[in-house]
Amino acid sequence: VFWHFTGILVTSTVYLVVATLVFNRGKVSNVDGAMIVPTLVCGVGWGVAQTCWFVANNSLGQSVSFPIVTALNPGVGALWGIFYFKEVKGMRNLGFFGLAMGLAAVGS
Repeated sequence: VFWHFTGILVTSTVYLVVATLVFNRGKVSNVDGAMIVPTLVCGVGWGVAQTCWFVANNSLGQSVSFPIVTALNPGVGALWGIFYFKEVKGMRNLGFFGLAMGLAAVGS
């Protein structure tokens, strides 16, 4: 797990430096300070989720944990779209969503 996160940190840092040099011509970009804390919180949340996935793979095996992780994660994103962003409207569309999530859960 340590090397996984270290690789991501090094790669994203290199990308940031290259992008700064290419797109900003070496000048430090103007980053809104209000975005720093939410970005760090999201990164920590992702790190916790990734670590839990590694533990699940170790405990349950990849044949069990991988379908669960890949099939049900889009459902969480869709729930954000339904309840927070109000992207899905109408009972028919919500019914399709429920059917799709039910099939994904059974198929996992």
